[in-house]
Amino acid sequence: MPTLCLCGIDTGTGKSIATGLLARYLLQQGKTVQTQKLVQTGCTDRPGDILTHRRLMKKGWA
Repeated sequence: MPTLCLCGIDTGTGKSIATGLLARYLLQQGKTVQTQKLVQTGCTDRPGDILTHRRLMKKGWA
């Protein structure tokens, strides 16, 4: 199973947006997609970056 890793060196570089849009594109191509963010600071409930991925992928919170 191929794996992609999007990386950036600072906060606010667009990693979450790029990840969500890439995931949406791959889903539209019929691929199975799962996004992950192994570490996120400052969240108290659901991780904001994963919610961004899900919104851009047009998927609800599962």
